[in-house]
Amino acid sequence: MNPFRPQLDGLKKSLIRQIFDAAPPGAINLGLGMPDLPVPAAVADAVAKEAASRRAPYTPNAGLPALRGHIGAASGVNAEQVIVTAGVQEGLFCVLAALAGPGDEILVPDPGFPAYEMIATVLGATVVRYDCGEAQAFRPTAAAIAAAVGERTRAVVINSPGNPTGAVCVEVNAICEVLRAAGVPWVSDEIYDAFVWDGQHKGFPADAGFVLSGLSKTANLMGWRLGWVLCPQAWAPRLTTVHQTVATCASRLAQVAGIAALTGPPEDLEAGVEVFRGRRDAVAALLARGGVVHAPLDGAFYAFVEVGGDDVALAYRLLGQGVIAIPGSGFGPAGAGWLRIAYTTGQFQDGVEVILGELSRWGDQKSGIR
Repeated sequence: MNPFRPQLDGLKKSLIRQIFDAAPPGAINLGLGMPDLPVPAAVADAVAKEAASRRAPYTPNAGLPALRGHIGAASGVNAEQVIVTAGVQEGLFCVLAALAGPGDEILVPDPGFPAYEMIATVLGATVVRYDCGEAQAFRPTAAAIAAAVGERTRAVVINSPGNPTGAVCVEVNAICEVLRAAGVPWVSDEIYDAFVWDGQHKGFPADAGFVLSGLSKTANLMGWRLGWVLCPQAWAPRLTTVHQTVATCASRLAQVAGIAALTGPPEDLEAGVEVFRGRRDAVAALLARGGVVHAPLDGAFYAFVEVGGDDVALAYRLLGQGVIAIPGSGFGPAGAGWLRIAYTTGQFQDGVEVILGELSRWGDQKSGIR
């Protein structure tokens, strides 16, 4: 007996996790987007103090007022526009569940983070991919989104800086114009917004769409699950109710950590960003030396490199060399023939050297950098 809806038959563990789970012990992890840096000391101290109280009451559904205030102040919105969630992924689920269901369409980037498609599948919505491939320098464009928006479109997911590519959206205003005219809200995943390597990040506004971010990457709180959604104030109560049905509230300890991170010494968060800036420069030099074609190293902590062949087979071959990297196919059809490298471990140079060696044996590669 199979009690599940037929629409879930194709729902599988992401290729990211399949590769990671198949890795041998001790492999160099260039697979997960998980910083290897410690939680700032002030954040850990605040959580330890809260835990020592031996009390763990619920917080308000939308989050602790102090945390919502600090997030709002940092984001340029009112606290009432902030809903604190158990990580960005829970926030994405709540937003998309509030917007779309069976018969509706959700636009997702191709290539893009697989959770977007997985959430849409769970909701019974139809996934429509819009092109963020090599021809667009892996960046979301107004033209590609306008071409994909239809009568059944209920939401357009945008991710900048992007996962898996690291590319940064440069057409924010134009995309907003397209979606305002269509009456469709944007759902902008900006979890990597602190990791922009040249210039400043221009995010999407929270006046006609949803903007998501958190502290998983900047304060290294991945496993504590803390994120937030910004949206128009009139929309926040209904979204909060959806969030209540999913999680009641984000972890109190994680919220205390968030307050400490946002009110602590700025250099605690800035230091981690600078670590990854240095790693980005080192990876850029390694790829240039190897003559490897790659997506723009605009932001986040990913390099998306062309492999000129079966990316899944290459990823499994790399496991045999003790290196985890993720096939581009796991991020959509436009990712086929590419490989995502996450420079989130101090061993990244050794791992990239192994990849370059494997690529040199893999076949003829194009020269040049993109």
